[in-house]
Amino acid sequence: MDDEIEESKAQEILSTASTKLKSVGIAKIAVLLLIIIVAWWYFSQPQPGNLTVTVSSIDDATPVQDAIVSLTGANGEIINGFTAITASDGVVSFARVPAGPTTIEVSAPGFEVERMPLTLQSGASDSVEVKVARDVSLTLAPTSIRGTATETCVKEAQVMVSNEGGDAVEASFVGSGELANAISSNTVTISPGDSQNVH
Repeated sequence: MDDEIEESKAQEILSTASTKLKSVGIAKIAVLLLIIIVAWWYFSQPQPGNLTVTVSSIDDATPVQDAIVSLTGANGEIINGFTAITASDGVVSFARVPAGPTTIEVSAPGFEVERMPLTLQSGASDSVEVKVARDVSLTLAPTSIRGTATETCVKEAQVMVSNEGGDAVEASFVGSGELANAISSNTVTISPGDSQNVH
C-alpha cells in the first residue's frame, strides 16, 4: 500500500512538472540554457586587471619623475593605450590591463632604459617597483704619465675623464689591495658634456 502511495506521488510530481514545462515552453528553456552557456563562457575568459608601477632610482631609491612607462605585448610592440608618465611620486597606474604576459618598459631622462617582464593574472590588481640606473657614460683617456712606477717609486698619472651622460658625476681614483695607500687622487665633479683631468 505504501508502494502504491509513493508511486502515485511520483506520477503526480511528473505530471505537474510536465504541465509546467509545457506552460513555460521549450523555447524559453532553450533561451535560459543559452544564457547560462554564454555567462559560463564570459566568466571563463581572462579578465583585465589593474597595474600600479613605481619607478625609482637604483642608486638612492628616490622616485623618478617624468619617466615614460609603457606596456608591451609578446610581439614587443607597445599595447595601445598603455603608456603614461610618472608624477613626482614616481607612480603610474593602468586600469583594464589585459591578463597574461606583458613587459613593462621604462625610459627617463638621465637613466638607462629598463624592461621588466610580468604576468598579470586574470582580474588581478598588481603593484610593482621598477628600479632604473643612471645613464652615466664616462670616457677615460690618459693625458700624461711621468716616469715609470716601481714598487718603491710612485709616479703621477693624469687621466682625462669625459662625462657623456645626462647628470653631473664625481670622479676620483682609489687604490685597493696592496695599492690602497699608493693610489689616491683629487675628486672632481664633471658636468654633462664636460671633460676634466683627474690626477
